[in-house]
Amino acid sequence: MTPLERYVEPAKARDGFWRVIVGAMLIALIWVVGTIVVLLCAAILSVAANPGRSIVSALDAFVLSDTPLTVMILLASICTIWIGLWIVGRYQHRQPFGTFFSPDRRFHSIPFLKGLVFGAVFYTVLTVLEFGLAQDLQDGLKFGQWAPFLSRW
Repeated sequence: MTPLERYVEPAKARDGFWRVIVGAMLIALIWVVGTIVVLLCAAILSVAANPGRSIVSALDAFVLSDTPLTVMILLASICTIWIGLWIVGRYQHRQPFGTFFSPDRRFHSIPFLKGLVFGAVFYTVLTVLEFGLAQDLQDGLKFGQWAPFLSRW
């Protein structure tokens, strides 16, 4: 049995296209709700730290992402997608969370390190290309300035 077949084998008992669609929708729903909860909790903590601030202005800070802390909290809310993946895998597909990463549910350091090196090299090459090819990098362009470029794709 090939490694791919060993990886896919646990999921064959409960396969079906409808499960993929329902699972993806549930993961997206849990991700959105989780993000809202994270942002509301962070806004409440922000209001508690600054009593003169309103929750609306605290939430606006996340929309604007004008400080490194707000960007970090917004990016941390992406972790809620893992909660959705765990819930859908556990209750809809009846699969332990570890089977998403390896068929024997163990952490394998060599494939992980290979993927980490590949991702780091890929990201580094793209970053170097971006800065090498970019002429004028401008921050905070208005919608009317960057939207016409979408039609070229």
